[in-house]
Amino acid sequence: MTVRDTSQIPLFASGGVALGIVFSALALYLLRATWRAGVEERGRRALGLAVAGGIAAIIGFSCIAGSVILFLVSQPVA
Repeated sequence: MTVRDTSQIPLFASGGVALGIVFSALALYLLRATWRAGVEERGRRALGLAVAGGIAAIIGFSCIAGSVILFLVSQPVA
């Protein structure tokens, strides 16, 4: 982290992809939990789970988008 080298960009990008996958999986889990809470007529719990799932989805897709940008930046100029 203290040494700035261009060879580290793909490493950071792959870490971002892994983090994006984890947050996307969390968002899918929370989607299912929201559905179950709605079926059980627990409105307050369903709303909380929906908000948390939305935040997890935003973080997950932001990590993946940032990783795509980092992969594109790390490519050599032709």
